[in-house]
Amino acid sequence: MAPPVKYNSRYNTTMRLSYTTMMSILVGLGVTVGGFVDPALTFLNNPAINAGASGIIGTLAGLGAVGIFNSRLAKSSSTVDQAYQEALIWPHPHQTSGYLVLQPHHRKTGWRLRDAITWRKPPKILGAAATEDQAQALCRAVTQEDGVVIDPSRLSDAQSQAFDKAYAKYTQDPSVYDHNTQKQLTGLWRVTAVDPTTPEILAYRTRYTAHGRQIEFYPSPPQTTSTVTTLKADLAHRNLFAPADQTIPESLPEGTPLVQAPDLHTAWDVQRLQTQATIPWTLLNVANPNQMPYWTAGCAVPTANGTGLTWHFFPEPPRTMTDPQRLSQDLRRYSVPDQTPAEWPVAVTPPSEALAQWNAQARPTPALSPAAPTLAVSLRHPSL
Repeated sequence: MAPPVKYNSRYNTTMRLSYTTMMSILVGLGVTVGGFVDPALTFLNNPAINAGASGIIGTLAGLGAVGIFNSRLAKSSSTVDQAYQEALIWPHPHQTSGYLVLQPHHRKTGWRLRDAITWRKPPKILGAAATEDQAQALCRAVTQEDGVVIDPSRLSDAQSQAFDKAYAKYTQDPSVYDHNTQKQLTGLWRVTAVDPTTPEILAYRTRYTAHGRQIEFYPSPPQTTSTVTTLKADLAHRNLFAPADQTIPESLPEGTPLVQAPDLHTAWDVQRLQTQATIPWTLLNVANPNQMPYWTAGCAVPTANGTGLTWHFFPEPPRTMTDPQRLSQDLRRYSVPDQTPAEWPVAVTPPSEALAQWNAQARPTPALSPAAPTLAVSLRHPSL
């Protein structure tokens, strides 16, 4: 996408001043000199009127020069303005994983001072990412476009030296660039309710992590609060407001009620069960014996009377998945962001109680399951 013209950039401001000053001087000087020399332009040979006319005509000429410059000669970016320049995704050359997101510096070249990339100094570091998807999300957040993945083996000597210098600068203080990445990939806090019919509210925001787009809640599910004032005070006290939250007139704009947004409610339920479950989320093989395995995820919470366990499943029965790795990734996408727990446990032979409850929900009969499934809100995922 072509960068928009920034009329107040350093280059445009300097050149516009030069054009208008030069035009005003030339026209004003011509009128002044002509008015004293040519009888037809003497304005009754009155120096005061002649000087005033000179100023007026010079000003009009200057304004005309501004219009011509803005329409035909203004540059889309100054030497240092790179807000819309292409970003490069560079796999870490000295690490087994991870990416640096870089943006080369530009300079003016040629008689019309066009933009050109310079490799005389290291590219600007936009951030660091754990995965290519996260790196692309960072590129779109900063430049509004996808980034270009670089093949390190095909860089010129000048490019390799510039990139190596950027990497050396990154290693001096990685936390600064990692923080910048998180800042760019974190959305605004929004206030909403789990159910619009209740007064209890909470805040949520989206974050693009190494596990993809995840949803963060405050307070942690299943907790809620009663007023927006309390919510704002708690977020401010814990320093959880991002810079983007400070740019809007009032923090915590209104969000979508959870019951109206399947992704939000699924994340709420998964995270709620993470904190409440006696048996944490576990990958369960619910296939019949001697059949190809098919998988679901389940966790168990104590029953209301405390005499047993109620199992909850993801995805909602009877849906299952043949690939446990894919199931693990989808489940993690709804879990708490920035947490890296051990891989979900795997039960090739699930507990008999879990299998019985899954079968009851997957193939309900009037005798076994006259009521709705265990979860009040479906844990359906569109991709499953």
